[in-house]
Amino acid sequence: MKPWDGKSIPPWYPNSPPWFHDENLREKALAYLPGGAVIFHMMAGQAYQMHDSSVRYKLFNTKMKQIDSSDRGKALVSFKEFEDLVTECGWQIGCKRGKGQKTLSQWREYWADQGAMFTQLKEGWPCPCQTMQVYCDRKGCGKLCSSVCICEEAYCSPECLRLDWENHKEMCLTVRENNALAQSIHHTCWFLLSSTQ
Repeated sequence: MKPWDGKSIPPWYPNSPPWFHDENLREKALAYLPGGAVIFHMMAGQAYQMHDSSVRYKLFNTKMKQIDSSDRGKALVSFKEFEDLVTECGWQIGCKRGKGQKTLSQWREYWADQGAMFTQLKEGWPCPCQTMQVYCDRKGCGKLCSSVCICEEAYCSPECLRLDWENHKEMCLTVRENNALAQSIHHTCWFLLSSTQ
């Protein structure tokens, strides 16, 4: 088992390893990593939080894609309806409330312009306990899937990941640089799952 070296196209996982839901799997994965006990106490908490944020973002992104492809995506709504959608996905609005009527996609742009990156996580939000279905991120594909790249962006197949690599590379390498521990846990969990199937 060799973790991704960051130079080649990263591994693709047919199903997202549920390490942030499965305590036993998480403990086993940490035991495989060098200095597992130290990592657990000093760094793993940060990795869990980042993965928790990733789950929330994927849920929000999936719901937005579903809305954009439906009649609801064309409807003008208040900021409150957008805020309800954000809250449902585990976030709290951390920007000035907008006025008037816009589509949900326009409210999303407004949210981003107003500082969505500083939005706080909603306390007490129940994290989904099953593998989340998302849409493939390669432009023009859009297949519903539960497969991911090591950085947890959704791709329905290794071929779609390969075809989109030039567009995806910068983001994937940034995730690797900022959260290498979480990627190691992700990769190790998948190895453990695969070896028992």
